[in-house]
Amino acid sequence: MVWPIVASVAVLSTGCRSTPTTTEAVQPDQTPDEALWADRDDAWQQVVWAMEDELDDQVPSIAVAVVLDGEMAYSEALGVREWGTNKQADVDTIYRWASVSKMHTAAAALHYAALGELDLDAPITDVIPEFQLEAGFPSSGITVDRMLSHHAGLPDLLIWRCDESLEQWFEQDWRPPTYAPPGSFYNYSNSGFNLVGRALERITGRGFPGLMKEEFLIPSGMVDATFRADEVLPRRGTVGTSWRNDKAVLYPLQEWDCPMSRPAAWLHGTVADLAATAELHLASGGDLLSTDTVDAMRDQANTGFRGDGSHRVGYGQFSYPYRGVDVVAHDGRVSGFVSKWAVVPTHGFGVVVVANADWADVGRVRDVALNQFLDLDPFAAYQPTITDPSTWDVYAGTYYDPYVWGSVHVEWTGNGLRLELPDWKQETDMVQSDGDAFWFQWDDGGWYLVRFVFEDDPSPRWFAEREGVAERNSLTRSATERPPPQMPADVMAELRARRSHVGPNGR
Repeated sequence: MVWPIVASVAVLSTGCRSTPTTTEAVQPDQTPDEALWADRDDAWQQVVWAMEDELDDQVPSIAVAVVLDGEMAYSEALGVREWGTNKQADVDTIYRWASVSKMHTAAAALHYAALGELDLDAPITDVIPEFQLEAGFPSSGITVDRMLSHHAGLPDLLIWRCDESLEQWFEQDWRPPTYAPPGSFYNYSNSGFNLVGRALERITGRGFPGLMKEEFLIPSGMVDATFRADEVLPRRGTVGTSWRNDKAVLYPLQEWDCPMSRPAAWLHGTVADLAATAELHLASGGDLLSTDTVDAMRDQANTGFRGDGSHRVGYGQFSYPYRGVDVVAHDGRVSGFVSKWAVVPTHGFGVVVVANADWADVGRVRDVALNQFLDLDPFAAYQPTITDPSTWDVYAGTYYDPYVWGSVHVEWTGNGLRLELPDWKQETDMVQSDGDAFWFQWDDGGWYLVRFVFEDDPSPRWFAEREGVAERNSLTRSATERPPPQMPADVMAELRARRSHVGPNGR
């Protein structure tokens, strides 16, 4: 079913209209400006139809804003704020943005670095001496620079203690391992961004939510944005929706806060607030950020997900080519919510999409906006690097991760790769994604994306998956002498529940 569009709103900003580059489509009774906006209205209609297609009885609402010529031109919300009710969503409805929050934390860290108050390259223990590692590699290599670009070697967040503050979590309770020497390679980690948030509290002497709101959110035009869930008025907040065993699990904004994960995933706001962030970055930082800061946020290193090296990570953002244009973006997903943020700096274009259902395919809506407004070539789609399976013997070997995956056996069969995870009683074929990146599928249908990471040897050293990293021949003991991974089965069950069923063939 499609939810009614009773309270949806479309906003058209006339301040960003410009003269079209061609007048071929101009009708006799139209000015060039009118023709331009007629084409844009047609493109917006395609976006609205894509929004309607994504609404059903398991996606309560979806909201979109489009930025043209550096200013928000269109916005709309369809559906209801809470599943199973008639509480209509509108453009003033507030959503949780999940990991899109990271770019704001990164911007704050870079601001204080520019002021000389935060050293990006110094050990984090210079700022937070109480932070300690349980095992692994020295903490001296964990820096703000590496945490902001996901190169610190810190594990991703697998245990949530949402009754704890950043101070309690990082200075008292959490003693993580490092899974690789800091700086070795990209691997996504919420933990690193949360630790940066604690560093900001230490250098300013202020609580993270208040600091961010007063110094960054309001000055950037994000008037309704907040890192505190309890500041969201119930009549404006959405209720997130997850589906477990065909039953809806609801996450009201005000009732589910998580102070220890605010810097990485707990920013809330409207689509207009999120569009204001796009406007800020399209204006090269405006009066709030320097051009150098904006550039640093866009590109720092190769992630390894594309064989040609074109998928890049910056500080809190990612960049990649898409159908002939260079996109800067970040996605977000947390229980009950999903979001997409993307800008194309060369075109003054931005699009943001949010929904209060964590499995909603908001990426399709974003792509429709990119394709329609920028008139992108459908035949210019990215072509992944696919190699001959006869060359995959280089990946074969035994790897070991003491924390998550345990023993990892990769076998070359002559025409493909076979993966065995004996500690989890899993065995499956691997499917090439792009270059050195491969998929494998758990027996419950969830997909995991792995990169084989090389150093100086002809064979890869690391079997790197977001939640855990295994090192080739990391222990001299035989496989039978290696202890099983330390992750409890219930934590692995939660990890598996968070996996999407999107793999090499999409949904």
